[in-house]
Amino acid sequence: MQPGGQCPVDAIEYVDDQNVKVTIECYDDDGESKDLLKLAEELNLHIPQNCKLFELKEIVSEHAAFKNVSKLEKLGAKYGVKIIFSPKFHCKTNPIEGFWCHSKQFIRKNTYQTFQALVSLMEEAKENFTERDIHLKLFRRFWRTIKAYSEGKDYLEVLTTFFSGLCKDKILSHRKITNANIDD
Repeated sequence: MQPGGQCPVDAIEYVDDQNVKVTIECYDDDGESKDLLKLAEELNLHIPQNCKLFELKEIVSEHAAFKNVSKLEKLGAKYGVKIIFSPKFHCKTNPIEGFWCHSKQFIRKNTYQTFQALVSLMEEAKENFTERDIHLKLFRRFWRTIKAYSEGKDYLEVLTTFFSGLCKDKILSHRKITNANIDD
């Protein structure tokens, strides 16, 4: 982090090991944003000499101040259930996205670009979705994807397994897929 960079929050609040709420200000008395090394010192983290930025980020990210645990995760842990959050609009882990994709594709293929045709095709798209049992395909894909993530595969491995082996290794998230990421 560069000195003088902008911290997105004014303060970091967390609960420490003794269940005490701790607040660390992100800006100094002059109104300047503290750098990551200064925040690490205030969090009482041991930073090795000649630590690289990516190593510093890794060390800081492991601190309790940056571990957001939701009530749902706490409840799951209490009963031995692991909660896995998936991206809201991920085409592989959210079957409704597959329904919308199928509907749009069906309408594009069969419409004459009039509003009345669009309205009638919406119902036909839904019937086509049901008749072809596409929902079963989407749910199978959902569970295969969740299983792959639970086995420790990263997004790229899941993408190449269930989407296309043509994707380049620079893809880290489904939101970064563009035509430039797919080989010809």
